[in-house]
Amino acid sequence: MTDRFGPRHGPIRVSGLVLAVLLSASGCATPSWLCVNPSGVSNLTIRADPNANLDSAVAVDLLFVRDDQLTAQLLQTPALDYFARRDQIRRDYTENDVRRWSWELAPGQQVDRASVSPPCGRKATFMFASYATPGDHRLRLGDDRTVTVILGETDFQVQP
Repeated sequence: MTDRFGPRHGPIRVSGLVLAVLLSASGCATPSWLCVNPSGVSNLTIRADPNANLDSAVAVDLLFVRDDQLTAQLLQTPALDYFARRDQIRRDYTENDVRRWSWELAPGQQVDRASVSPPCGRKATFMFASYATPGDHRLRLGDDRTVTVILGETDFQVQP
């Protein structure tokens, strides 16, 4: 009788089987030990113009979202509503579903090269800014690793 897991093919087959079981057990998400360099913003600079937000401080939140339902909700949420609900979002979703970084900048201030870490399995990246002027003040970011955010007088923009 031949050993199907013999020395010639055994370790590869067993390793492949173990990997397949682990991937299926993880719900098709990338296991953290396989996630070496996830895509998305990892180096962020935020600059507030001298007249940013009509000369008022601006709260800025960066969110990495891994949950499809929350992604769909946030795509429709203006910043005013987001900031009113962000504590409830934190209670409703685990850190596995959404990771948040927050800053508040006065006009003329700058955050240089903040190090943030996008998770594996990220569905979307959002940035919200609390402006006093009407508007959504929400951006969906792509896969650029280094991003500069400019907080202007009445809105903000992102430069890759």
